[in-house]
Amino acid sequence: MYSESQSLVEATLYYNRTGVKESIWSKATCSALTNHNFDMNGYVITQAMEFSLLKEVARVANIPYVDVVNFNYVCTGPSSALQWLLFMRINLPDIQKVNLARALITTARYHLAQDILSTVNSNKLQPEQKVTYLITLFIVRNRLEPQINCTDLFERIKQIIEEKKISEENILEAASQAIVWHLKTGTIDLLTYEWFQACGKSIAEKIIECKTFKAKLALSSFYRAYAMVPAAINDASETRLLMLKSQHFADILEPENELEAALAETAKKTVLESSIKEMMYVSQKWDVAEEYAMALVTLDPYWSVNYQEFAEVYLKQNKYTKALEQYQNAKQAGLPRVTFTEYMIGVCHEHLGDHQKAINSFKNVLTMDETNISAGLSGYNISSKYDLESKEYFREFINRWDEQGFLTPMHKEMIV
Repeated sequence: MYSESQSLVEATLYYNRTGVKESIWSKATCSALTNHNFDMNGYVITQAMEFSLLKEVARVANIPYVDVVNFNYVCTGPSSALQWLLFMRINLPDIQKVNLARALITTARYHLAQDILSTVNSNKLQPEQKVTYLITLFIVRNRLEPQINCTDLFERIKQIIEEKKISEENILEAASQAIVWHLKTGTIDLLTYEWFQACGKSIAEKIIECKTFKAKLALSSFYRAYAMVPAAINDASETRLLMLKSQHFADILEPENELEAALAETAKKTVLESSIKEMMYVSQKWDVAEEYAMALVTLDPYWSVNYQEFAEVYLKQNKYTKALEQYQNAKQAGLPRVTFTEYMIGVCHEHLGDHQKAINSFKNVLTMDETNISAGLSGYNISSKYDLESKEYFREFINRWDEQGFLTPMHKEMIV
């Protein structure tokens, strides 16, 4: 499993491309570093990964987790320059600090990024840089404290947009974030969200004929975010119209370098991801959802999460055999989310009546993550009926979690 993940491990630890079985994420993460001038605004973040990525990589690479989190190990290649910047961070210009934080965000090192951002004097930043700084603060806060209200950050961005000359692409990025996270979590207040929605729509219409790579990329991202507005009220036709706009701008991207090529692939990938969700939850066109999922794994075959997305399409239709096949494909692809993959393999086996295989999968999860309560409870409940010896194995975990105060009343209600 882990040999299949070498490109991800190299990207996370060393920002180094292997050229072998690379996911789009790995290519984008590495290219962002090697193609950016740290004196310039706008270090590229394509995806804010989960914390679990670093735990998985630490285990595979046999490096202490705390060292992986703190970027504290011997680095080679592109990462050595980044590590030097981290060592010198107190003396860096503020724009370099922002770029350093963004580089660390790309590999899920949010606490390090937060520490660096706390030393930035935003008054020394140019307006364009300040918007990027505030967006970066939001990304970190959204990961570290996902339920904390972020309206204050977007109100500061709004004030800069109203008072200064800001690039259309940067405005569209802020508008996209405001739309997505208001609708997903409500952590951005309604009035602020409505302002960014209207502002983003106006800016998109203003630059819709622009031919630059950055403009087309921003338009694709914005229309994908904006499609969530009609999707929230189950307006399938308007959602489809906006998603087609997003797809159009992704399709006409003309990359001129390695980083732009990775960004163009990322745009196509995110359109497919959103289209799958659209077909599942808005249009409920399962056959079309399957077509988009197939296109996704074809575009990006070395990213386990894509197979998990495919499996979800089948799960929602109670097609557990087909879902299991995709989770097994995800397992073959390896990192990230290997524990989730193994857990869902167990869930599928359980639904298919393969109780011993389900029990073995839940044991595998606990081997990788001794704090995985879901696997412990699922394994305990199945083994209570079909494998009393394994029941005691899971019971030991449950007793330990109970002693440590990890189990909630809801958890205890789930124990058979």
